[in-house]
Amino acid sequence: MQLFFLLLAAHICGDFLLYSPRLSSAKRVTGFKLRLKAVTIHCFFHSLIIILILWIAGYDFIFILQAALFISILHFIIDVSRVYIESFIFNKKDFAILKRKDFISYITGNKNAECAPFMEKYMKKWISINLIDQGLHIGIILMFLKLTFHE
Repeated sequence: MQLFFLLLAAHICGDFLLYSPRLSSAKRVTGFKLRLKAVTIHCFFHSLIIILILWIAGYDFIFILQAALFISILHFIIDVSRVYIESFIFNKKDFAILKRKDFISYITGNKNAECAPFMEKYMKKWISINLIDQGLHIGIILMFLKLTFHE
């Protein structure tokens, strides 16, 4: 159970605390190679965070590398897929990279927030995509644990 929470903490750091609007925008540029580069950078940071957290927790180095590779490779696949799917769901000219403060302002009642036009048009789809995305990321952590500790 401790390992699950350590990997979840690494995921939260990589996908929320250390994730910037700039990187999010880079993942959604027009060029395929540029998108792959941005997703690769994002997943590389995830690997480093996993390595750091598990190393501090005292796990074996080979195990740490297995965890980082397994989770980051699947994270890469999920994120590339998400960006591809988003291009069919959201109109490119309407798409907005939501800043945390604007999103929080909007959901707490400020309908004049910078993200309001996007949210009014796409909120249900945006929330659905994010819930599916985060569910898949948690699913790969659980899959790693299941494969590692197959009982």
